[in-house]
Amino acid sequence: ALSDRLLGNRRIVWHNGMVGGYAAYLGVAADDRLGIIVLINRAVDVALLGTKLLQLIRTQSWRP
Repeated sequence: ALSDRLLGNRRIVWHNGMVGGYAAYLGVAADDRLGIIVLINRAVDVALLGTKLLQLIRTQSWRP
């Protein structure tokens, strides 16, 4: 997705969705062996939030 490329996320596999007033996002960066899940009890798109969080995790200095 464009937001992935803009945030520097390469080769990210993700899926999001909404049902019954709830939303979810799952993102996996297989090359970095990292993943994130965002669950929220509101019907709002959390894909950009999940993408940004995954980018922040990938760039932390505490990572080996």
